[in-house]
Amino acid sequence: VVKTAFNRIDAGVQAVNGLKVVLVGLGVYAAVRSNVVSTLQDWQEKKRRELRLREVRFKLIGPVTRAVEVMYSHLEEAFLSGSGVEGEPPHFVQLAQAGLVKEAVDQSLYHFCVYFFWRYSLQESLLFESVGADDFWQHAVDRGLRDETCAFEKMSRALAVEVSGAKATVHPFRLPALHRQAISEVMRGEKVAEHQYKPLSYVDFVAKIEKAEQDSADPFSRWVLPLRGDIARFAELTSDPSTLEASPSAPRELAAAKARLALVSQELRDLLYILRKEPSDPWFKQKRHLHNEETRPEDYAKLTSIKE
Repeated sequence: VVKTAFNRIDAGVQAVNGLKVVLVGLGVYAAVRSNVVSTLQDWQEKKRRELRLREVRFKLIGPVTRAVEVMYSHLEEAFLSGSGVEGEPPHFVQLAQAGLVKEAVDQSLYHFCVYFFWRYSLQESLLFESVGADDFWQHAVDRGLRDETCAFEKMSRALAVEVSGAKATVHPFRLPALHRQAISEVMRGEKVAEHQYKPLSYVDFVAKIEKAEQDSADPFSRWVLPLRGDIARFAELTSDPSTLEASPSAPRELAAAKARLALVSQELRDLLYILRKEPSDPWFKQKRHLHNEETRPEDYAKLTSIKE
């Protein structure tokens, strides 16, 4: 009887030990399963963000690249170097000299405003979607946009002029980031999707300009007309030589305007270099070496510094 009792006790102990093994195994399984599920969820979230970023790129990168190309070409051909034909002035100057000042000014103003519209559409979409925080492509684009912002905002003696007879300093074509963003907002036309719009057509744009000239409370009057004034002043200084002779500060004012536009043009050219590359291009991996002067190729120096 005693032996039988001990046998039963021993069997019970073995059963308990077996149960412990099963429970431990279940615990390990649960922990492993939890880790696997967590890893899978992280992977799915990463893929979701990558797909969303790709979608944002697909919808915006084409129009943004085109807007930058048009703006860059317009600055070079209309304001700065012209067609390259010796003795032939830039297109903008030709229109102004031909008496088509309003046409020249409104066309140039529209190029500026459409560019601002697409430029800030890209930036706002990437921020709103909260995607690509660790994305090499977005990092490079952000740096390019930041350099472009510095070109528009920079204040230096080379980009300013003391107005003759007045205690004021003028910075032609200086546009702070919030001012340019405001221009992009008033340029919104038809809504095509959530947080996505088309820019105003040229017809609607000119109509709003004419309305703003009669209404100081119109948003176009506050945000767009000051830039129009800079462009009109540039036309005045370049189309009529007597204007440059009328004021001692006029030649300096024209030089400051050209210096600003040349700086912006340079940054747009560098931004185009980034936008034209495929997001999968190994070039974007250089982000890992952004602060390493030894491993950073000279061609990529634009990604690592903001001009003073």
